[in-house]
Amino acid sequence: MDWRGIVCPRNYLGSLIRALLLITILFFLVYGSLEQRCKEPGTNKKDIAIREFLSKGESFQRRSGDIQLPVEHVKNVTVVTAFFSLGNFIKGTLLRREDFYQQNAGKIAMVRNPLIFYTNSPEIAQQITFFRRSYQPSLQTDVIIMNINDSWAFGLRPRIQAIFNQDGYPKYHPQTINANYSVAMHAKYEVMADAIKSGRVRTTHVCWMDFGIWRNEEGEGFEVGIPNDVIDGQVAYTEIEANSNPTPRNIVYLDMVWVVGAFFIGRVEAVQTFCTDYRRGVHWMIKHFLMSTDQQVIYTLYSKHFKLNPRVHIQTYRAPPEFSHSPWYYLAYRCRRALH
Repeated sequence: MDWRGIVCPRNYLGSLIRALLLITILFFLVYGSLEQRCKEPGTNKKDIAIREFLSKGESFQRRSGDIQLPVEHVKNVTVVTAFFSLGNFIKGTLLRREDFYQQNAGKIAMVRNPLIFYTNSPEIAQQITFFRRSYQPSLQTDVIIMNINDSWAFGLRPRIQAIFNQDGYPKYHPQTINANYSVAMHAKYEVMADAIKSGRVRTTHVCWMDFGIWRNEEGEGFEVGIPNDVIDGQVAYTEIEANSNPTPRNIVYLDMVWVVGAFFIGRVEAVQTFCTDYRRGVHWMIKHFLMSTDQQVIYTLYSKHFKLNPRVHIQTYRAPPEFSHSPWYYLAYRCRRALH
């Protein structure tokens, strides 16, 4: 067919173009509205449940026998956290890109507490420094750029990878596959011990907060306080399952979890001793050709099968039924207060 013989009237062509433009504009308006609605903070069931739970704090405190949700929101807690550049990795069934965690720099910087931050990424160090100067200029901020080649935890990588490469070793992404992920979990306790030993922690209490723990939270700022029922001399964690004293092998091979490593809090002296005992637990597990994350190391440390008795007790907090949407972060929410 000779397409040159077909003539499209100018009016018809103009009308067609205008109609297509109108349809395109309407599509983006509707799509943008839906997207904004999906992104609007606090509208999904999880956010609503958490907000309602936290809002009950005043009444809980007034009635004896109820859950003691509120905390003493003193500013005598130093927050220690870290970001280690590990590249992309699989977590569970999801591919976690490095920028997924990098986006949390602004949220961590919002904390209204002294902040000690460790990283091997100069770019993230600059971001944290910028955000803290912008949002919390009057509060202590120590940003430490690490050389992971000098790190105790990262120095364990070849031995841990050899354990993961054993025939028949369980494959849980990433904790028993990616040695970099495993050593990053152990590095928490290395940098926490360094923060205390170096004298950077100048408060009575200190907490560890995973860098990505508040990735789903919105808000202008928050502070971390001390639970009013915390026991001096112990380190507090969120408990997921009761300690059933399984063997260290079952803890690793069945990927068992007793307490959650994302957040813990305690008096400085107790945390310092705990970090030393944690290191002993790591070396014991490597000696016995076992390894996973800090959660499995802690479970092993406090199992009756572990002969080197830890010197610090763990105080556990279990999420009540009304907090079922985020039971892994119950203690973190107990200690957090949003500032408006």
